[in-house]
Amino acid sequence: MKCIIFRDDHQFSPLHWAAKGGHSKIVEMLITRGARVHTTNMGDDTPLHLAAAHGHRDIVHSLLKHKADVNFVNEHGNTALHYATFWGHAAIAEDLVEWGAHVAIQNKYGESPMDKCGSGSLAKRLRGIKRAINELIDVYAKATFSSVCVLSNVLSVSQG
Repeated sequence: MKCIIFRDDHQFSPLHWAAKGGHSKIVEMLITRGARVHTTNMGDDTPLHLAAAHGHRDIVHSLLKHKADVNFVNEHGNTALHYATFWGHAAIAEDLVEWGAHVAIQNKYGESPMDKCGSGSLAKRLRGIKRAINELIDVYAKATFSSVCVLSNVLSVSQG
């Protein structure tokens, strides 16, 4: 089957326009017919960037289920989470984090998604998530270090 790819002057694909416009049935049809969920426009935005920016949660879910890269960065270093937080789409931001979006990733201007969302309830939730992730990393690092120490002691005893 031959695939014809249409683009406009800004390199928006039909999937970009459908995701931006909130047309979930068209998004599903395009993906089913072979549209690439990782396609980018001139600014390196993916359909996920546009769906997140425009508050289309159902489309965000659909794109993620079809393996959209939740941490893909555009030409400014922004992820879909940067846009969801900037525009105040808290439910989408939380969904993106559940799908593995990095809350502390910085764009080319040094801004993280937490910086984009100001100081409201969404910012507090994201800071809580970041704290929890850092605590898990600390626990894992300590457990790994302890395991290495025990293994080192076992090896030195068995060789001594």
